[in-house]
Amino acid sequence: MPLGSEVKDKVSGFQGKALVIMENLHNCNQYYCEPAVDKCGKPQDGQWFDEGRLAFVSKGITPEEVAAPKRGAVFSRDLPRK
Repeated sequence: MPLGSEVKDKVSGFQGKALVIMENLHNCNQYYCEPAVDKCGKPQDGQWFDEGRLAFVSKGITPEEVAAPKRGAVFSRDLPRK
């Protein structure tokens, strides 16, 4: 399942976009999925799911659609100082 895919948990019905894949050496892979914002526009908490629990719903978004010019996490050294 490619990152950015819209997925649905077969058990709970939770639906969202697959944003992170955690590959395990001895266990099943897990996906972090984040739902759409609520009706007030607030982001909702995502959840982790085992790969086998997820069903593909639609293409969703591609990594190219959300690419930034510089990749990587923001570390405290990158934040503005007072």
